[in-house]
Amino acid sequence: MNQHKFKTYSAYWFTAWLCTAVMYLAFSMHMPVSINSIASHDDTLFIRNALQLVQGNWLGSYNQMTLAKGAGFSLFLAANAALGIPITLSMALLYLFACLVFSRTLADIGLRKGYAFAIFLTLLFQPAVIPTRIIRDNIYPSLTLLVIAGIIFVVQQKPLRLILKETVLFGFAFGIFWITREEGVWVLPGICCYIIYKGVMARKDLRALKHLCLRLFVYFTAATVVPILVAFLNLLAYGKFETVDFTNRSFSTALSVFKWFETEGLIS
Repeated sequence: MNQHKFKTYSAYWFTAWLCTAVMYLAFSMHMPVSINSIASHDDTLFIRNALQLVQGNWLGSYNQMTLAKGAGFSLFLAANAALGIPITLSMALLYLFACLVFSRTLADIGLRKGYAFAIFLTLLFQPAVIPTRIIRDNIYPSLTLLVIAGIIFVVQQKPLRLILKETVLFGFAFGIFWITREEGVWVLPGICCYIIYKGVMARKDLRALKHLCLRLFVYFTAATVVPILVAFLNLLAYGKFETVDFTNRSFSTALSVFKWFETEGLIS
C-alpha cells in the first residue's frame, strides 16, 4: 500500500470511529434517566455518600447503610460533581472510552480493523447497557471492559518501561471495579486461566516469563492500591479497615446465628 492510499485508508477509519462516537454521545444525552428516591439501598445511598464526599466528610456519619455497598459509584458521582457536567454525559463518556480501549486492545493483538470496529459498534449500542437509572450498574460494564482489556494488554510481550503508565492505569481501573460491586471475584477465574495460558506459552523463554511476571506484579499492585486506600480512609473515619461491612467477621457471624435460629424454627 503506497503512502497516499495508507493515509486515505487511515482517514476513512478515523472518520468512521469519530462519527460513531459522536452519534453515541448524542443518543445517550437524549435518553431519559430516573432516580428512585425511595431506594435507600441503591440510588439514595450512592447519592447521599457522594454528597458527603463533595462536602469533604468522606462518606458521612456511620450507620448501618454507610458501608452497605462499595464506594466506587459514589466516588464517580462526586468526581462528576467536581467536573460540573451532566451525569448522563459522564457515564456515556466512560462507556465510550471503555469500548474504544477494549476494541483497540483487540486490534493491537492482531484483530483486523474492520472486526475491531464491528465489536466497538456492537458494544457501544448494546441495549442492555443503556442507563435508565442513576445507579452503579451503569458504570460496571465500562469497568468490566477496562479490566478485560487491561489483562490482555499487560500480558503482551512488551517491555514494562514502555507501558508502565498504561499498566498502572489499567491496575487502578481494576481497583475501582473491585470496590464498585461486591461480586468482583467472578472475573478472577477467567483472568487466572488467561495468565496461566500466557505463562505456559512463555515457559521456554525465561526472559519473557520474567518480564510477564514483572508486568503482572505492577498491574496487581496498582489494583490493590484503590481498595486499600478506601479501607484505610474507612479506618480513619469509622475504625473499620474494610471497604464494605459484608467482609466484617462480625457480620458473617451474626448472619450465621440468624440462619441457625431460622433453621431451628425459633424465628420466621
